[in-house]
Amino acid sequence: MSTSMICDTTIGVSLTVTSLTVTPERMIELLPFTPTKKWAVGDAVGKSSIRRKHNGVVLALPRESGDHLEPVVLKLLDKLEPFKQAFIHAIVNESLDCELSCVAFFSRPPSCSFTSHTIERIAELRLSFDFDLIMALE
Repeated sequence: MSTSMICDTTIGVSLTVTSLTVTPERMIELLPFTPTKKWAVGDAVGKSSIRRKHNGVVLALPRESGDHLEPVVLKLLDKLEPFKQAFIHAIVNESLDCELSCVAFFSRPPSCSFTSHTIERIAELRLSFDFDLIMALE
């Protein structure tokens, strides 16, 4: 097998919505999607003794292999597209904070370029955008 056909990167993408005042249950009522995770202020972060400082919900897509971040980000944006106006309405009216997160675990760096159209779609949804590149140690 050619090494160019081997994918060395696993990519995860998620949308996190947080608030100090809006409960996770209310977020679920307001948002036009079913979250994959939720938490409330004071909940433990994983199994640690650290406590959550915000209420929140997450819509996460399954991790996938690939050498380009943009197609995976586009899958999440496409999932939100049918509900775009309802989503924007909810986050504006309730002053919710929203972040699109992308993480890539790699042994060979992935492509991190995004077209202006993708950046416009992220901005239109009023999302902050965070991506993390985590190199696997061999």
